[in-house]
Amino acid sequence: MLKTIIILIFTSLLSSCSLAPFSSQKSGKSYGAGKSQFELGTANTSYYMKAGFGISANMDLGFVTEFGGFTTSGIFTRYSFINNEIGPALAMELGYGSSDTTTYYYGGLIGSLSFSKSFELFINPRVITVSSDVTDIDLGETVGNVTLNEYDVNYLYVSAGFNIWFTEVAGLSIYTIFLKGDGLETTEDQTTAGTMMFRF
Repeated sequence: MLKTIIILIFTSLLSSCSLAPFSSQKSGKSYGAGKSQFELGTANTSYYMKAGFGISANMDLGFVTEFGGFTTSGIFTRYSFINNEIGPALAMELGYGSSDTTTYYYGGLIGSLSFSKSFELFINPRVITVSSDVTDIDLGETVGNVTLNEYDVNYLYVSAGFNIWFTEVAGLSIYTIFLKGDGLETTEDQTTAGTMMFRF
């Protein structure tokens, strides 16, 4: 699995990107050393795939790619400061993606509260910076819930929702995304996203 993630990371550096991913982190808990998680979902009219691997008990590394409305890909890391299986968990995240003409990076927090191994609430605020040009972005075009009016944008992303694990391996996440910032407008106050999650 680690070899697959490394290949995906190098592939992501060669891929186009126009905005930071709309897909959320969904838990303040780490995957766990040697464990991995794969996600398939939709967010803001785009589809996405995410793969992550626990490189230590508290730190994860992964890759995400989104396609459809906006196309983007990049790497992320998450470090869990509070890493309870049941109860509260808190982590910090960093993300980065780049192509010839676009670069994005973000930092954020993930807070979650597990009531059991099957049900968890979470919130994921991020501060995001994107620098692009006419090659990747058509100004004024609305895709999903987002209209970009500038090539260089800074904005706040907040997602909040819940996770349900049907088995030890398979689960579902439903969450809402809020965006607010300079150079970016939204047609609605929020948009809903859904994800199938698989643990290995």
